[in-house]
Amino acid sequence: VIALNLEPTVKASPDLWYRSYVSSLLDKKIIPTADIESFDALLTRGEISEMIARTLKSKDKTLSSYLSSHSTLFKTSTFPRWEAFNQQLAQTPVSAVVSNKTHPGPYVSGSYLSNYKEWTRAEYKAGTKNDTLSTPEKTKLKAELLKLLNAERIKLGKPPFTSNNKLELLSQEHATHLVTNAIYSHSNIDGKDPFDRALEAGYSGFVTESFTWGTKDPASAVAWWKRSSIHWKNLMNDKYNYIGIGLAGEPHGGAVFVVMTGE
Repeated sequence: VIALNLEPTVKASPDLWYRSYVSSLLDKKIIPTADIESFDALLTRGEISEMIARTLKSKDKTLSSYLSSHSTLFKTSTFPRWEAFNQQLAQTPVSAVVSNKTHPGPYVSGSYLSNYKEWTRAEYKAGTKNDTLSTPEKTKLKAELLKLLNAERIKLGKPPFTSNNKLELLSQEHATHLVTNAIYSHSNIDGKDPFDRALEAGYSGFVTESFTWGTKDPASAVAWWKRSSIHWKNLMNDKYNYIGIGLAGEPHGGAVFVVMTGE
């Protein structure tokens, strides 16, 4: 990708997983170079998200650090300094897109989902500005949650979790997606469950997903999971030692915590 005021040579199909990422890039005037003919073949969702994240963190807003570790995919000479990033770049996650679709899974009422396909509605309307937490607040709360979960695992003689970048991206994307679209489900609005999303992001190991909504803090999330034997067994299972944590604030003051663990 390169920041140019030109018509893109690659357009996102409305039916493919990467459409929201490509749309986000185009909105920011960041377009694919001519040698990238297919996002589907060349870039995974995780790679696109990581590219954006690393560029945001870079002091000079270049992709030199990212490109140096992905030399087989990109040629550094095709990526000059991104002046567009120096001017303005949205800090919201690229997955913060309101869908006009209806969730394809079975609707349930109440506060418990018995499988990955069920869904229920939030008590607020969908909106791209629903997430009420800042990035520093999320970082702090995620660290607190990881500390609490690792303490519980150590009590049981289990190894502490190791953070995994792909699981972190997946968890954060899903938390933002749920709050943005005002739904609660293990599946996104396209009906893709954690296994589907993990495979698309290039995570090949088996994954589990646990989440809570309307939660006031990490301790409350842990307390809820403890009361659900299925969720707690997943979180304490030493087959799954890698973790990613996602978090999004809700308009009514609660929060959605999403935890994905993997082999």
